[in-house]
Amino acid sequence: MANKTIKGKQCTIIWHVDDLKILHADKDVVENILEQFATKFGQDAPLKTSRVKVLDYLDIKIDYCRKGRVMFSMEEYIKKYWRKRHITWRA
Repeated sequence: MANKTIKGKQCTIIWHVDDLKILHADKDVVENILEQFATKFGQDAPLKTSRVKVLDYLDIKIDYCRKGRVMFSMEEYIKKYWRKRHITWRA
């Protein structure tokens, strides 16, 4: 994970192997970073980007649907884990 203040706000880049998550309050900052990555690393194959309200990232559901809030859930991952071990899910 890397943090840097850009335009007075924190920019965070999280990576795991070849997956990246770029966060900043100003979407133009994110676009600029994506352009820089595409220029440097997108020569052989274009970078795949996603701008969705609900993202599945490494089996973590990240939900941006409510303004000013982010919800994280691993419920589906846990259910999958329990199913593999033949454990019944009950709420």
